[in-house]
Amino acid sequence: METHSTPAQSELSSSELECSVCLGIRAALSHDDVHDYLSTTDLGEVDDILKNPCLGHDSLLQFIVSQFAISGTPLPHTKLSIHNYRARDYISLGPTVSTPGVLHDSLWSKMLDNPLLLVDASPIPRTPGLGRILDPNWVDTDLLKEWMCECLTEHQHLCENPLKLAETSPAWLIDVTNNCIIAGDGAQNYGYVALSYRWGNTACLQSELSILGELQEPGALLKPQFADRVSPTLKHAIGLTRIMGERYLWADALCIVQDNGEQTRAQLQLMGAIYSSAKLTIVSIDGDADHGIPGLKGTSDPRELSVLKFPLGKSNQVVIRRVPRLFHDNGCSPYFARAWTFQEYLLSKRRLIIGNNQFHWSCSSTTCHEDMYGVDYVSHNNTRMKRFPQMLLGKPDFDELIELTMEYNERNLSFPEDALAGISGLLSIISRSLEGGFIYGLAETCFDSALMWSAANALPLQRRIHSGKDHAILQGSQLPSWSWLGWKGPIFAHTEYGEELDGPLNLFITECITQWYSQETPTSSIKHTIHSTFLDHDGKFMEGLLAKGWVKEQFDKSKHIRPDHERKPFYVLGDYVYKHPSLPERLFWRPFAIQDISEDSKSKIPPQHPFISCDTKRGWFNAKKLSEPESVWDTFTAQVSVVGKNHGCCGYLQLPSDEHMAAFQATHSDNNRTVELVAICLQKMVKQERGYHGIVWNPQYDESYGVFWIEWLNGIAYRRGIGYVEKTSWENHDLEDIHLILG
Repeated sequence: METHSTPAQSELSSSELECSVCLGIRAALSHDDVHDYLSTTDLGEVDDILKNPCLGHDSLLQFIVSQFAISGTPLPHTKLSIHNYRARDYISLGPTVSTPGVLHDSLWSKMLDNPLLLVDASPIPRTPGLGRILDPNWVDTDLLKEWMCECLTEHQHLCENPLKLAETSPAWLIDVTNNCIIAGDGAQNYGYVALSYRWGNTACLQSELSILGELQEPGALLKPQFADRVSPTLKHAIGLTRIMGERYLWADALCIVQDNGEQTRAQLQLMGAIYSSAKLTIVSIDGDADHGIPGLKGTSDPRELSVLKFPLGKSNQVVIRRVPRLFHDNGCSPYFARAWTFQEYLLSKRRLIIGNNQFHWSCSSTTCHEDMYGVDYVSHNNTRMKRFPQMLLGKPDFDELIELTMEYNERNLSFPEDALAGISGLLSIISRSLEGGFIYGLAETCFDSALMWSAANALPLQRRIHSGKDHAILQGSQLPSWSWLGWKGPIFAHTEYGEELDGPLNLFITECITQWYSQETPTSSIKHTIHSTFLDHDGKFMEGLLAKGWVKEQFDKSKHIRPDHERKPFYVLGDYVYKHPSLPERLFWRPFAIQDISEDSKSKIPPQHPFISCDTKRGWFNAKKLSEPESVWDTFTAQVSVVGKNHGCCGYLQLPSDEHMAAFQATHSDNNRTVELVAICLQKMVKQERGYHGIVWNPQYDESYGVFWIEWLNGIAYRRGIGYVEKTSWENHDLEDIHLILG
């Protein structure tokens, strides 16, 4: 990363009476541009600064020193610096002797979440990147409306329908003028606001058939029998909708009739489309339904915001910011740990976010904060990265799908059986990009490889167990062991890649060895045939794709490959490379189906059957604990080796967690456990060779069978672990044919 340093003694025409430190701080915080390099302003050694008292910066400096838990003076050889990157400023204390622009890691992290803002007292306000002093009690609602107006008038097609979805009318809406609920027919003609929040544990008013008629009467929500039961967050969201100049609000508690059978089921399945169709989504990431939205004068209580500010020089102030993370990350709000909010947040085209008792704006074009003029480019770029743009717009980018499933599966559910329901709306939208859609979260187009999902990040998986409560009304409330939705924790979804020339080397190629089916019950005679079209590598499939826009070029090493990416994956048919007009400046080793997404594109939703079946091979193998050097899944410890006929290791199994290791003996023990393995697919994996500089890639492939370790219950097999067995060892083992039914 390019680094630029600027001197502390900046020349400002109006600052001759201020000290050099005040001038340096002001110069560092007065940027009005956004650059992608790190600029550093060195203000000098702390002990030297403290020797020269100045009312213009003393209180700020004392606060900075206190934040780094440094006591006593002087502080020898400790440098004070301000760093700017993409319009955000940070303070660091570090050793005097250091590499320019390289931050002292141990001190950087202490201030990372508390960037600085300069409040300019000049008569020209609204300088991008500068701050505003917030009213500690009330939000400036004109600013909120300004954000909305600018997006509606300036961003146009960028934000109006970024996902190219047909607009949906919810069954019910809240009329915030008449304080009642109304039928949502025609909502696409007048627009509505949606609410995304955490329910919490407190019982609140919900629509039910028994009170549906009363709730439709004008003024119903003001009547004591209902008003006292409306949650504070929903009550304040109704007021905020009025403030924003809108009349209709959608909130699940009142706009989904909880006991209306088919309509309820249909509305839950439409939740992704409901949020994507909303004109605006109010996102409350502070607390749950009981927290409310403080700071709305005339609607809610004062927010009692603590504003930490310090004088700078003779006429400026510096504000220490408290900006929440507006995406899933360490230290983020519990809102981002809930499964149901995942698709609500991701699919909303405009978001008015309440976090840390401040208001924030996020849309496809900008991210803004109440305490800062202009756009926050850092937060905006992070938000955009979480939008999975390729998958949502018709390009089967499986890297994005892996990120999506990993984040969702770490989130929490009050009822584990809602795992599929909580993401079904998002998956239905992504299904437009794939052939076949999803079956319990696994992409049908590469189903055989998708079955080989595994634990990620060396973290254990926990089996999701049905709560036993009779509340689940969506199809797909079961938790099959073969789907990652049946387990909680970070998972790596083993899907296929597009084989991009300039991308990372594909670690495996999957070949189908059987035909998979899904079925409603173990004994169902009616089955859904699963088509793994992405794994079809024959010539006819390639020819069909060439007729759909792909262009084939003769592979030329000097033209197509950078020297540091020299390699040739397994499936290069005839030494050709491929390009597609919808993916400009990108080349691939093989073509794949690309969908033309429009508002008329239909989602592909196959039956969500909890059982799958096939005809395959099974064998019984001995297994024992791995020694540490043999670990094949990074630092994941729940691994065992599979022992072949020659008593040597012929494969590996990954177990869900360390708790499952108790039944296996150590590697040196003669007492092995017998495990039943079934073949799922054949995978060709890139050979890894350890060279002088670490692992290097060999263009040859090792062939192994992807296998499940299974156990039986009432004639149904359940996945206990996943692994690989060398092809030759598997085929030379004592195997038998089996009709496998997995639950």
